[in-house]
Amino acid sequence: MTGVCILNYNDAETTLILVEKISNYSIIDHIVIVDNYSTDDSYDRLKSIKNKKVNIIQSKKNGGYGSGNNIGVSILLIHTHAIMW
Repeated sequence: MTGVCILNYNDAETTLILVEKISNYSIIDHIVIVDNYSTDDSYDRLKSIKNKKVNIIQSKKNGGYGSGNNIGVSILLIHTHAIMW
């Protein structure tokens, strides 16, 4: 299984466009969007596209780029049943 992690911060519009472009790729089985504690309405806008393939997570704080991606990758590992060595 193949997954994609997308980090969002105060830019739901760009994230929505990206997900629309890649969501039908047959090689991608799961998309995790991490809203990195946006201060605008990004999280509410992104929740509207949640489905079987697309998962939306909001971090409890903005810990920076690496922290947000670590959250997303952790969720992907669960959904894709991947094993880290």
